[in-house]
Amino acid sequence: MPENALDRSPLCFALAALLVVSASTGAFAQTPASPASAGKAQGQLSLAGKTVPLKVANAIALTDHEGKPYTLVLLTEAPIDLASVVASPDPLTTLLNFAPVNAVTHAKVFVDDVRVYINAHSAGDSGQYLATRKFGLEAKVSGGGTKPLEGSLRSTDPEMSVQIEVTFKADLIKPGS
Repeated sequence: MPENALDRSPLCFALAALLVVSASTGAFAQTPASPASAGKAQGQLSLAGKTVPLKVANAIALTDHEGKPYTLVLLTEAPIDLASVVASPDPLTTLLNFAPVNAVTHAKVFVDDVRVYINAHSAGDSGQYLATRKFGLEAKVSGGGTKPLEGSLRSTDPEMSVQIEVTFKADLIKPGS
């Protein structure tokens, strides 16, 4: 067999095609934001009289327009595949417009060095529900980096439109890594 014959054989071509397809579909590696890699949440979220359990937490490391780091924790009832979100050049904008997220009741928790605040959304409702430490939210968050992000959130004002009581723990997903 000539030295280059194996390079051009149909078997090698088929194996190369299989490797390309497998790699592009993630068959050999779990994406960092797949539902199987999501963290855990335990608690509930009430918006406009509708209460849903919170069972899943995804923590995504982001940077703002000034390059300052912050973390977004997405709390949902069921896992959502966020691989395309963290693979995008602008993960926050992609997440804000991501149909699978907007189709379910969820809370986006934004955490930086100074603040913790929630922007929550009820499925089937275009309204946004906000809560901050300043206005009726007790928040404790620790970890991040190489350690799992852990936290607890609790509404302290029964008159607020967002009522939440939840604990969560999730590994930090770093887009592009």
